[in-house]
Formats: sequence, structure tokens, C-alpha cells
Amino acid sequence: MDSAILPKLFDLFKSNNQIGIMEICDPLLVKAPGDIELLYCATTAAYITGNTKKGFDYFKEFINFYNRLLTQPNPDRHVMLFLGISVLQIAEMAENHHEENKAEICKSAVTIARHMAQYTGENQLSIMAETMGSRIVESKSGAAYIRHKSPPVLQIETTNHCNLKCTMCPRSSMTRKKGFMDMALWIRILEGWRNKKIADPSTHLVFNTPYTLAYPGGMIKSFFMGEPLLHPAFDVMIHTAKASGARVVIQTNGVLLHQPDIRYRLLNARPDGIAISLDGLDGNTYNTIRKGSDWERILASIKLLHRERTEMGLTQSVVINISTIFPEETKENVNRALAFLDPVRPYVDYVKGITLDRSFDPVFFKGANNAMQKYIKKPSQALPVSRSLCDEPLEKLNILWDGTVTPCCHDIDGQMKLGDATQDRIDDIWQGDQVKSLHLALLNHDIQNYPLCQACKSQA
Repeated sequence: MDSAILPKLFDLFKSNNQIGIMEICDPLLVKAPGDIELLYCATTAAYITGNTKKGFDYFKEFINFYNRLLTQPNPDRHVMLFLGISVLQIAEMAENHHEENKAEICKSAVTIARHMAQYTGENQLSIMAETMGSRIVESKSGAAYIRHKSPPVLQIETTNHCNLKCTMCPRSSMTRKKGFMDMALWIRILEGWRNKKIADPSTHLVFNTPYTLAYPGGMIKSFFMGEPLLHPAFDVMIHTAKASGARVVIQTNGVLLHQPDIRYRLLNARPDGIAISLDGLDGNTYNTIRKGSDWERILASIKLLHRERTEMGLTQSVVINISTIFPEETKENVNRALAFLDPVRPYVDYVKGITLDRSFDPVFFKGANNAMQKYIKKPSQALPVSRSLCDEPLEKLNILWDGTVTPCCHDIDGQMKLGDATQDRIDDIWQGDQVKSLHLALLNHDIQNYPLCQACKSQA
């Protein structure tokens, strides 16, 4: 790298002007594509800002550099070490950002780092390459997947008690015991979960300065087969998880939001997101679907929550959204549901539509006359063998109130037990044989030993 450029890039780095770094590097790389330090600065700047598309384009230039390096008779040892360490570091950045091409990037990085370790005799680089390589899983089709060191998402059921009897909810079929998660278990889950916060800052190889990514760390989704606001310590749980570094989203039916104390405790805990489930085509269908709730009271509660969020100065830090289920995602259903939600939309940040996909037959609204009809699950469309049969278990763990760990939100009775959070650390469960076997089965489209997955994917 030109010695005159380095101070300019370093000043931009110190001021966190990563875009400025890329703006300087881009034209210089056209003239000097073999400047690996310049390429490294541009690539890390892209990933630090979360621009994974540009980061991937830069990474491909690392591969080109590597191929050119192999043709040289006596490549510089320092350059080889720099190349090996930098590609592994960039692969970690791509993984943390859930880059679409992360498996491809990690495979290439491991290949390059292994070769550089072999040529230089650097044992530590070899260990780093093998550590990442051990997490790369290849399916029978040859498709690759990089297993996370720790689950990015935990869906935690703080309770399976509920104050509603919604027509599309499978709670009526749930046979397991009802209860509330103990605070000690909640803390144990957090302590055994590495991904609750971003990893310790890495050191920039050119500037010799620590950096952190825009990636905000792991997420907890607080909901499953119950209403989380019923838990007497829901606010303490949110606060504790936030203090540990995790993001927290709580999904609620909103019934208890009419209570000023509940709204205050919820907002004061400062979750990253409050998602309120509202379903129907008008007030009558809402009241019919969400049995035990009242549309007018829910609407009033959301308005108050919105106002109090503003008064507490939390508009930028606590997102309020609505999630609504479409029994069939037709243009008519979407438009009518959104029209129904018009009165509440000024008081939330966005509305999220969810297509109903369950292995039972709930009653829901359908048709132009708002009639309540039984929903019939359609067979899942066949996926190409290059894709996982289901991505959900590859990205998260589901934890029931008693500590039972299951793969996903379709396991309402905890039949597919992958571990016990009261006995083992979350990361140890994630790295255990049961979870690894499930991941491989989904990648290979071979789920004959998983009846729950077969039923969900209509392959039984």
C-alpha cells in the first residue's frame, strides 16, 4: 500500500467512516488489483457497515489474488500469512452478518488458509483453518452449509399459559404440563449461550486497531405456546437478556396492554421489538378468531402504548409492529387484512404478514363473506436438493418453559427433544450429536427418522 494513503485510511477508520475507506480504495484497486492490504481495508469496511454484497465482491478478488500467488515461484511469506489470516477473518465477518454466500466464502477461506499454512509452516494458521473447516457441512448433493458456533436465535417459551383461546392455535391439542419458566433457568440459558452478544472485537490487520461489526448479536424471541406478558417477571427477563448483550423481541396477543402497569413495565424493560398479533378482516372476525379479546380495547391499548413510547423517548429503540396471519396469501386476503388494520397502522412501525402453515386444521376466516372455515394445509413445494429442506432448525433452538429444547415452533408438545437446558449449556446442546444429526438430515432431505418433520413437510 502507498505510504501516503495509509494515514488517510486510518483517519477514516478512527472516525468510523467505512464508506469513505471504500470510496478511496475502489479506484486504487482498479489500478493495483494486487494490493492485498488495500483490498483487505476495503473488504473489512464493507462488512463493518453491513454491506455484504460489496463485501462478497471484494472477497472474490481475494480468490483471484490467491490464484495469482500460486503461480509465483517464490511468494513472500509475509504476504502468504497475511492472506491466510485475512480470509479467515473476513469469513467470520460474513458468517456473523448471515451473508447469503457465507458457506461459499468459508469454504474458500479454509482452502486458502490451509495452503498458506502448509507453505509457511505456520501451525497457528493451520489450527485456525481447521477450526473453521470443522463447521462446514456438505450434503450428499455437494451443497455446503456453515454450522454456527452458537445458535443465532433462541425462541424461548417463558410460559405456556394463555389468556385467549384462538381458533388457529394448537394449544387445545397440547398435552404437556403448563407452567412458568424459573428465573434461574432463564439466567442459565443466557450464561450458556455464546451468541447472545457479538464476539470480542477483532484486530484490524492493517491498522492494528480493534473493530466491531454492525451485526448486533443474537436474538431472543420471547413467545411460543403461551402469552409472555402473563409471566410475573417478564420485564426482569427482558432486562436481564438485554444486559447480557442479546436482542429481545416479545410476541404478545396484546390483551394485557390495557393495564397501565403492564405497558410501563414492558416499555421500561426496553425490548428491541414488541410484536402484537392481530388477525381478522374486521372487528367481528378478530373477536371470533381471538376468542376472549376485544378489538376496540386492543386498538385503544396500542394507541396508548405508542403514546407512552414517545413520552419515554423510546421511539428509535423499541419497535412496535403488528403480525397478522393469512390463511391463504392471496391479493384479496392481504388487501382486506391491511384495510382492517388501517386504524392501528399509524401507531405501529410496520405490519408483518405471516402465512399460516401448521400440521393441524384450525378454523380461520376465508372468502368474501368473512365465513369461518377450516383451514386445510397444502403440501409443501419440493425444494431443490441444493437447499436445506428446512432452514429454521439450522438457525435457532426452541426452548420450552421447563428447559426442554426442541427444533422449532411446530413441536407443541416437546416430542422431538434435542436437549435439556436445565442440565446442559445451550451451546453444548447445539454442538451435540442430536442437533448435528438433524441438521445433516435436513440438508440431505432425509427425514425418515423425524416424524414431526415429515408431517410438517407433508412427506409422511
